[in-house]
Amino acid sequence: MFGLRKKKKTEGVHENTRKRMMGEANADVKQRKTQQAVKIKKTEYKISRWRELAVLAGCMLVAIVLVARAGILQILEKDYLQSQGNARY
Repeated sequence: MFGLRKKKKTEGVHENTRKRMMGEANADVKQRKTQQAVKIKKTEYKISRWRELAVLAGCMLVAIVLVARAGILQILEKDYLQSQGNARY
């Protein structure tokens, strides 16, 4: 009407803002991230076999010590712990 035309939402807006409004910016960002990901080399860390065994042996040793200590407390020091419990309660 009267020679006026309705202005589009994206008309007269900066290019990046227009892309963001239209959803095109996300595609550009994803494409750049994909290109960067291709460029980055993934480094693999290999733990030597002796180190794996040393850590495993350490964990096993700790487990054995804990089980042994629990056994000692419950079997050998049962009377002492029982008397301490009775004295406190």
